[in-house]
Amino acid sequence: QSFSGLEADPILTRARDAATDGDVVLRLQALPTAMGDLLGALRDAVPEVGVAADVLSGRVRASAPAEAVSPGAVTDLRAHVSRLGGDVVLERAPRELVEAVGAYGEGGPSGMIRTKLRERFDPHGILSVGRFM
Repeated sequence: QSFSGLEADPILTRARDAATDGDVVLRLQALPTAMGDLLGALRDAVPEVGVAADVLSGRVRASAPAEAVSPGAVTDLRAHVSRLGGDVVLERAPRELVEAVGAYGEGGPSGMIRTKLRERFDPHGILSVGRFM
């Protein structure tokens, strides 16, 4: 039996969206070669996590209940993923968590680019405070 792209689309959409049903949704990215280490760090930081990973791109979306994700866990995860050359973004989280750790954190190497863009195009820091752009 054949498996066309049209049949695969709903399956892939369900798999992607399975990692967005929690109170906290994290987006992680690193080089594809670091995927095993990235997933291990995620599991260590947030044991109760649902994951949808695109191994070829190095992107992961993870979802967890709010009580399973502490500010310390996010900070530790960001530090580990930054050492891998990646970053961790809070796509959705309770206000208290975002206020404690920020939606974007330092962002590893890409954080430097974001900082320079913000300095150039929003020197007074008034646009989308706490967000990338």
